[in-house]
Amino acid sequence: RADGIRTLYPGQLDFLAPSLEGKIVRPIFDFIYIDAFVNLAEDKVVLFAGFPFYLKGVDVLIEAFKRVAPKYPDWTLKILGWFPDRSVLDVHCDGHPRIVYHPPVYHRDMPAHVGRAAIVVLPSRSEGMGRVLVEAMAAGKPRIASAVGGTSTVIDDGKDGLLFETDSVEQLAQQLDRLMGDPS
Repeated sequence: RADGIRTLYPGQLDFLAPSLEGKIVRPIFDFIYIDAFVNLAEDKVVLFAGFPFYLKGVDVLIEAFKRVAPKYPDWTLKILGWFPDRSVLDVHCDGHPRIVYHPPVYHRDMPAHVGRAAIVVLPSRSEGMGRVLVEAMAAGKPRIASAVGGTSTVIDDGKDGLLFETDSVEQLAQQLDRLMGDPS
């Protein structure tokens, strides 16, 4: 019933096209401060930053990392976010020695985490755009994301990042292996 609708990316409301006839629908991208995001180092860390657990696909990332971890014993998966009930996270991590949890940080502290990671992953089941993907790009970090929602508006698959089919542990493991196995 609105006269105008703001979306995060073109085509976000295509599934509602017939009911939006005559309405103004325009993508207006969120402004993101990226000045502080720079490449500080390249620790052998795969970084996930966000919450909630299932919506962001953390379970998919954990399983994919477990599949490739034996091949890369010097790599760690860092899960940074707010998980008030750690039991779900702990069950999925299952005591894996190279999956570490980091409590949430203020946004002003994010550049240090992104800037030192080697790879940033956003395995979401639903995503408007993925601000962390833009921040990772600003820091010159390789990015992997599920091909859902607006992620394809900030990653051109195979050119400036890698996409995988949502919920596909196998495809995410392949993309992790591709990047973790390539020193350049």
